[in-house]
Amino acid sequence: MNKSFFYILFVIGISLRFFHFGEELLEPHVWRQSDTANYIWDFYENGINLFYPSVCWMGGHKTLILEFPLVEAIASIGYHIFGPYQIVAKIVFFLFYLLSCYYFFKLIAYLYNSQIARLSLLFYILAPLSLFYSTAIHIDFAELAFVFGMSYHFLKGIKEELKVHLIVGSLFATLAFLTKVPYVLPLLLPIIAFVFINKKLKYILRNFYFIIIPVLIFVLWQNHVYAVNDKAPDWHFIPGYRKFTYNAGWYYGSLDQRLTLSNWTLIKDRLFYEIIGYSGLFLLIISFIILKKRNYFIVFWLLGTVFYLLIFFNLNIVHNYYQTPFVPIFSVFMGLGLFKLITYLFRGKQALTLSLVFLIFGIEQTYYSEKNYYQEPNTALEIGYYINKHTDKNDLIIINYDYIDAKCPIYLYASRRNGWQLNSYKLSGSIIDKLILEKASYFFSIRSEPPVDELKNYLSSYPLELQKLSNGKVLYMYDLKVPARDQLLLKKDV
Repeated sequence: MNKSFFYILFVIGISLRFFHFGEELLEPHVWRQSDTANYIWDFYENGINLFYPSVCWMGGHKTLILEFPLVEAIASIGYHIFGPYQIVAKIVFFLFYLLSCYYFFKLIAYLYNSQIARLSLLFYILAPLSLFYSTAIHIDFAELAFVFGMSYHFLKGIKEELKVHLIVGSLFATLAFLTKVPYVLPLLLPIIAFVFINKKLKYILRNFYFIIIPVLIFVLWQNHVYAVNDKAPDWHFIPGYRKFTYNAGWYYGSLDQRLTLSNWTLIKDRLFYEIIGYSGLFLLIISFIILKKRNYFIVFWLLGTVFYLLIFFNLNIVHNYYQTPFVPIFSVFMGLGLFKLITYLFRGKQALTLSLVFLIFGIEQTYYSEKNYYQEPNTALEIGYYINKHTDKNDLIIINYDYIDAKCPIYLYASRRNGWQLNSYKLSGSIIDKLILEKASYFFSIRSEPPVDELKNYLSSYPLELQKLSNGKVLYMYDLKVPARDQLLLKKDV
């Protein structure tokens, strides 16, 4: 394949992202993006501290570690240079995505050749998961950049016995372990196989410290994460609230989940529609048919990715972006299938064949993306704008909206305020009283009907303002600083 022709196709594929490269966060998973964006916002407002990042839904406590926030810190520096615009953060995450493209290409070219690497990269950039999350304020493709960088430099350093590559690989491995360690798992198995097949075990044992240092740093980081997250307040009275210290159930799930057919159907559909598609499936079948012994690395890579799925099963069920590790391995298989097509069956018409496959795959995947992604959370933006306008920067606020989770940052982040989010289940005046003791200043409730019964009686003592929302609901704003009857007395005294 002509290199210039590849660059043209690559630029076209990358350009598809710019139709939705705007300022606002977009669905799906604005929840997760809001947590990441709040890390950036807090670093911008209060200074960068990689060891103590902040969420917006834990009142004045704020500090909670969800990941090692290096990329967020870099984005916050961009805020200081260009202004605190979310599009600046998106550009930073997009640049890390391009770094993942670079190292994905380098890795596949090292294992095979540049032509297979180019073909694989075209599928990598067109998968719906790649199209959407490469420009989201989301850590996954930055993590893949670290994983691919680790893998490429380790393989080159091991096979050619070059310590400089072991050093760089170790740096990437450290970042990969700290940022999102589950995504490291798919490539551990093929790297181990690479060591044994190339008879480099003795070399690895002589240089084991390059491998062990990232692991030791990760263990130290995990101890720090546990210590920091364990200091979170024990707000057991808030429905749905928990400390982020015992997360085994969240990561791994249960045996029953793995025995439930509908869960496997969900994952199958995501892998098919959000990565492969009908045209990609044809190429996958071709690549599986022509697999040879020298393809051991990608076979072990696929097995490692399956192990990753089986281990972190609940994560893969809850969030579609946890299928991201399947994007590169399926892209390699599709690239191999297309390579065989243009090398043997359509040797004299390579450019035409590649163009048709790129066009068909690109249209299919773009159509799916446009149909299922890129929804703007207008209600959250509307609520956030109103709250931001009617409160001060340092006010701690409470937001109540239907059955929203206590750990959800969406509406608080949209308002650029800290506080708590409460769902309507078991909501009571006693809960609000306890949060007033934690210095809550305002209570915002988004409802179709006014509060009733005990909650209505409780809230009647606080000043109220109403705001009609475009979705037909009403935003009730209660000032918790001074009850209404006390406020009247104060006015009389004046």
